[in-house]
Amino acid sequence: MIERLAGMHRVGMEPDVIAARILQGMRENQACIFPMPNHREELAEYFEEVLAGYRDYPQDAGYDDRIRIEAMRRAGYKAPRDAAKTAV
Repeated sequence: MIERLAGMHRVGMEPDVIAARILQGMRENQACIFPMPNHREELAEYFEEVLAGYRDYPQDAGYDDRIRIEAMRRAGYKAPRDAAKTAV
């Protein structure tokens, strides 16, 4: 494990490169900043697994009210993300 870690350090990304990518993401108001693009496929695979776990259940009492509340919550979170995108 120590040899593997040492090997990762030899070929790892320089801190100034990571810092520059993070600063660029901050300047662009990115909600999520991924300075190491080699993780994209792994994240896509993980999110596919997460989404595959969702099930359609029968609607229960209170469903319609929860959907309305959820729509307000989603809109509340989306508004600042959209504002950040246009602020660049």
